[in-house]
Amino acid sequence: MDKYNLIAFAIGLIPTILLYLFPPDAAVPFWAFSIVLFFLLIAIWMCAKLWLESKNDIHHRMQSQCLYL
Repeated sequence: MDKYNLIAFAIGLIPTILLYLFPPDAAVPFWAFSIVLFFLLIAIWMCAKLWLESKNDIHHRMQSQCLYL
């Protein structure tokens, strides 16, 4: 299990819990919305970083296998 998956899940869980505390008919305060937006951007960044690193690892493994053939 990759640590980035766990971190991205935890960061995504924080805004979910924060917005769950507010009733559906109540207005969400701006500070709560800002925190949710901040964690969403961090989660997107972590997922993009994980995707790029895994894409790079696959590319390097394919090149090393081709060299041995």
